[in-house]
Amino acid sequence: MTKEAAEASPTAPGYRRFDRWLARLGAYRRVANVVGIVLIVGALALIAYELQTRAAQLSKFTDPSFLLLLATAILVCGVSTLLLVAGWRLALLAISPRRMPVREAISIYGRSNVLKYLPTKVLHLAGRYALLLARGFSHRAIITSTAVEHGLLASAALLLAIIFGLPALIQNVSGFVEDPTAVVVLMTTGVVAMLAVTGLIFVAGVRERSTSAAIGMLTAAGLSYLVYFLILGAIAASLAVTDVEPLTLDDYLTMTGIVSAAFVIGLLTPLVPAGLGVREAVIVLAMNATHLSASAITVSLGLRVATLGGDLLLGVVGLLLARGGAAAPSSSGDGSPAGPVPSGLDDRGAPAHESSPPPAQPSPH
Repeated sequence: MTKEAAEASPTAPGYRRFDRWLARLGAYRRVANVVGIVLIVGALALIAYELQTRAAQLSKFTDPSFLLLLATAILVCGVSTLLLVAGWRLALLAISPRRMPVREAISIYGRSNVLKYLPTKVLHLAGRYALLLARGFSHRAIITSTAVEHGLLASAALLLAIIFGLPALIQNVSGFVEDPTAVVVLMTTGVVAMLAVTGLIFVAGVRERSTSAAIGMLTAAGLSYLVYFLILGAIAASLAVTDVEPLTLDDYLTMTGIVSAAFVIGLLTPLVPAGLGVREAVIVLAMNATHLSASAITVSLGLRVATLGGDLLLGVVGLLLARGGAAAPSSSGDGSPAGPVPSGLDDRGAPAHESSPPPAQPSPH
């Protein structure tokens, strides 16, 4: 049995450690659930209040020109989600020496990603875990790369939130804290801590990949996430311009910072599937502290529709790739096996004694 196959076995030490880790977290599950429920209720109450005071803005969601803009935003979101696929794939390959063809990565990520909209907030990770495990990736590689991926994603979002969204965020919390600069220190510390933890996990996980190559992959993954949030900011600005015009470059950068902050808060909020309600509440609160407040509802709801539609588009693409055989476990895209080859079988999966050529017969004299 190969090393990767041994680590993928349910009897491997990694599985036992993971089970013990989950058992320890079980004691905090009730607290996390309560916090998540409170945040969901509070966020939905805020959105309901904003909808009541700005009900006229909802009429634009039936306007043909706005619907065309929304359809375009969905398409752009679907394409830009490929940047998330690229970041996830690079984080995985930085840890594991196994191959992951691009088409197979799109299929796995697209099919599992739609599960994040279901309760518990971890079903998409569980689905991705099962699909990768079936393709021979080890338990250690999957868990470590998932932690690194989320650390890079949150760090990229926090970085843009600090650079571009701080003025709006500070103005928003100035009525609740005496020294708004504490928010700057807190968010900066969060980025540093997130990167430090991600680095430690990465160092602990890299065993069979050269460090320089792995760092290069993680750098590319981080850049992919930064570009993704810049695109989300552009989509938010295109939605905002229907209520507030003209928009300046500073307005676009502010929108990018706000959207990035909303994304990371929704990502880190326990229980809330895909940050539902929490992300919208953060966008509304932050935009209300700027001159863009008139478009807060349009941006928060429109961006949710766009990202949901983009995720569904990628899910459909993933299903089509899987049905076409591009993501079959038996092939990695170049004809070689994607998972470990069991003993007694050749590279094609056939019994070794059947695949070997028959001994040459002596020619008659």
